[in-house]
Amino acid sequence: MPVLTTKDELIKDIETTYKKLRPEFDIDEKLALEETMEGQIKGTTMSVHNLVSYLNGWGQRMLEWDDFYQKNHQIPEIGTNYGEIAKSFYEKYQGVDYQKLLGQFDKTVEDVLKMLEGKTNDELYGNVWYTASSGSEYSFGRLVQFNTSSPYKNARNRIRKWKKEKSST
Repeated sequence: MPVLTTKDELIKDIETTYKKLRPEFDIDEKLALEETMEGQIKGTTMSVHNLVSYLNGWGQRMLEWDDFYQKNHQIPEIGTNYGEIAKSFYEKYQGVDYQKLLGQFDKTVEDVLKMLEGKTNDELYGNVWYTASSGSEYSFGRLVQFNTSSPYKNARNRIRKWKKEKSST
């Protein structure tokens, strides 16, 4: 995963990875609800619906963080219990019809891109938003990459592997 350093690179990366990923989700709803895909935590399984929920949830989280920052002029509490965060996304969208969830995901990506268009390079990459326990520091732009285009690449690989396994059974 290359480290992106400009708004234009980030927008292009999100657009490119989303464009490659999105057609992979065009599957039957019944199939999308089967929890037969390798989960994000070793030894677990998940559904395609869960995967879309995860991606949509993180996109929404990026918008919420930006909104919080705009209103309060301070960086929001980010949290680090990623397993619990993922689980909360699955639960939030659990009862949502698959096609409706895909529509929400499409809108979330559109909204994230629109939000990024309104930012400067300095707003995205000029301030530290998060410092990891290792001491590594991350800007808002880097966090957006971590939670949009990077997981889109991973999700595409994951769903393609799952489809291949499904077709061989």
